[in-house]
Amino acid sequence: MWMKRANRYFPYIEKRLKERDMPGDLKYVVIVESALKTYAFSGAGAAGPWQFMEKTAKRYRLRVDDWIDERLNFERATEAALDYFGDLYQQFGSWTVAVAAYNCGEDRMNRDINGQKINNFYDLNLPLETERYIFRGLAAKIILSAPELYGYNVPEKSLYPPGT
Repeated sequence: MWMKRANRYFPYIEKRLKERDMPGDLKYVVIVESALKTYAFSGAGAAGPWQFMEKTAKRYRLRVDDWIDERLNFERATEAALDYFGDLYQQFGSWTVAVAAYNCGEDRMNRDINGQKINNFYDLNLPLETERYIFRGLAAKIILSAPELYGYNVPEKSLYPPGT
């Protein structure tokens, strides 16, 4: 399913990342967050492909109310996620730390960096989910870059057509 959905959604993400001069590998975060499911929901209250919590979604101008939840709108949520990544990078000065903060939150990341006096993701003691987060994205990249090496052979006709 990753490959089918990636064929549909990655072109949009790649285009927007390139236009913003952001690392292309940020697209793999959406695989880790939701496996590219537009209507993904977590037990903690996160929603959408980028798994925004309501408070963060509203901070990034996504409408979340009784009638509309823009966290579920792929394009709007992607724009908000890229804005958030940009802000996290500005704050932490490292894309790796920014991605990790996307998972655990910038407040937690600030506390850990200040408390441990370390600002390198690979040396920080972070929540276990966050420590695994970067590597889950790398695993998705490796698999999606050469799926046939890992036994995945999805015929071209089975891929979802590009577009949102």
